[in-house]
Amino acid sequence: MSPECDRHCFFHPDLIRAALESYARHRSRSRGWWVSEKVRLYALAEAAFDRDDPREDAFGQVYDTLRAYWQIFRNGSGWSARRTFRVLMSPPCRACSPERLDLLRLARGRDVPTVWQCLRAMSGVKTLPAHNVSAMAVSKFLHFFNPTLFPIYDRAVVRNRAFPRFRSRIATSRERWRDPLRLLETDRVYDAGLGEYLHYLLWAADCVSSVDSRRSMTLFAEMFSDMLRAENFPGTVPRRLTAYFATAFEFAMVGAVTQEPTP
Repeated sequence: MSPECDRHCFFHPDLIRAALESYARHRSRSRGWWVSEKVRLYALAEAAFDRDDPREDAFGQVYDTLRAYWQIFRNGSGWSARRTFRVLMSPPCRACSPERLDLLRLARGRDVPTVWQCLRAMSGVKTLPAHNVSAMAVSKFLHFFNPTLFPIYDRAVVRNRAFPRFRSRIATSRERWRDPLRLLETDRVYDAGLGEYLHYLLWAADCVSSVDSRRSMTLFAEMFSDMLRAENFPGTVPRRLTAYFATAFEFAMVGAVTQEPTP
């Protein structure tokens, strides 16, 4: 299902460094861009969703940060921490855990229904007017649940800047996934906002799988560590950082969108 190697993709090893450098320059200008804060949440999430010893108290700290600092329930209302944790630990979402699925595996084309069931299970985490789905809220909780698979989605950068900038590539990706998507389009939450996030997720899978992802992820890990040092972070990087495909895609995509044009 994955496309031919795209040498013009911002995730390509020859281009990702410039995109990540742009991300690093802009990260201090926007709330939520601090790399050290993400690392703190990754550590808490890893403890929360441990297969053998899950910790609801650790998830509570992730939830509280997303609710208070990231304002994930702004202009709406949301599930409690307990209910959110219970859904994330339920079979539909556990089928999308880091041990089972990442963007590279998703690109093979067999796991779209599995991902959809997880997205659908989380679709009610935030209540919006007219019964629309908050793709932002769904993506943020799922990102910390599995940063190898779920990139963060928002309106300001992804929908309003990335989608217009990369319109033709996203359209090509959507056409490539037309058959599995057609089976989901009759679901009532598809057109309510969840389908848009699925398109974004599949585009991410195409980007990551269309290049030499090992080289790109090595560069990402090096530059991620540099950003942490620049923030004087006293801790360590996530132990599986070179598998955090969704994080790397998000950083590179945001960097590409904010990158100054070459003179």
